[in-house]
Amino acid sequence: MDYAYTDDEIRFRDEVRAFLAKEWGPPDPVAGRDVHDAERERGFMSKVASRGWLTMGWPEEYGGTSFSPMERYILSQEMNRAGAPFPLYNVNVLGPLLIKFASDEAKSELLPRMRAGALKFVLGYTEPETGSDLASLRTRAERQGDGYVINGQKLYGLPHPADGDIIFLAARTDPDAPIRKGISIFLIDSSAEGVTVTQNRTLGGSHVGATYYDNVYVPASRRLGEENEGWRYIRECMDLDRVSGIPYAHFPVLFEMLVAFAAGHERDGRRLADEPWVIDRIGRLAIEVEAAQLLQEMMACKVYAGAEVHAESSIIKAYCTELESRLTEFGRELVGELAALTTEAGVDEFIGRLNFLSRLNVAMTIVGGTNEIQRNIIALQGLGLPRG
Repeated sequence: MDYAYTDDEIRFRDEVRAFLAKEWGPPDPVAGRDVHDAERERGFMSKVASRGWLTMGWPEEYGGTSFSPMERYILSQEMNRAGAPFPLYNVNVLGPLLIKFASDEAKSELLPRMRAGALKFVLGYTEPETGSDLASLRTRAERQGDGYVINGQKLYGLPHPADGDIIFLAARTDPDAPIRKGISIFLIDSSAEGVTVTQNRTLGGSHVGATYYDNVYVPASRRLGEENEGWRYIRECMDLDRVSGIPYAHFPVLFEMLVAFAAGHERDGRRLADEPWVIDRIGRLAIEVEAAQLLQEMMACKVYAGAEVHAESSIIKAYCTELESRLTEFGRELVGELAALTTEAGVDEFIGRLNFLSRLNVAMTIVGGTNEIQRNIIALQGLGLPRG
């Protein structure tokens, strides 16, 4: 299969790159992932929205724009390459899901804000006792009049949700039903009475939130779809997310930075780029970075052609997150002892960024399903192996 872009796709890629160079900055594997400037991001998102890039693939009656799946792929790749903020999950997953299942009241309130880039979603899935085993969640939603009262706790939300941000919450509405049959999805205002958010510092140096729900009232109009059908909507979320994929276009940028560092630095009077072990690692990583790009383009072409995708996204997730680990490990070996220091300690900006990516990568092998789970999916759905 030929994965090369068409002339129209190349023109669109160049348009996106020119836009990013003007409105955001040069390619950067870290920008937008370590420090968040809320005011700058809001201004940037408004400009992205004005181009119709936040409603790619949506139906026309909801403000959708006629971009192809390949153009959506190109846009997410270029945003990732530049380190620019882009609500990929809103565009490809939550927008289509709300259009399909949300109440008319919820759609009229939330979709315009999504189109304008003025709405963030926080996933309310993970709980302290239910990580990858999502179906075992314990947060309760009990019917009360024209709505529900919710009590429970979730992990890994935004540490500072703004007023108006929405929590996409999974809660148990029928505790007596089979484990996957009594779950419903709710769209909760993060500023609703009874919602408390605390912060937890991560290994990557940033913060994630933990949300607590103490008798939080939610109107029935903010329930997504039918009661007790939440597991179906969660699975649809996962399917849409699997098709859209996580972009890893920052790999070539990071790799080029590593090569430049090796070419510009010496150890014991000898240029790093002339060391046999460095030459060997650069050659191996160059092949792996190219393979990562081909895997992503293969997936995008399959989606564009309407082909079914099963284990491909798990292959990409496991391969790419572990490749990032190998890239940062090589960087630490090039840098030496200084690799343990952060930018705040006064080291070179590149070394500080490498340190950040090394720590962040640990989380990336877990987010969206651990790589052990991804390998199970590959074995079962990709290779057709029996369960152990």
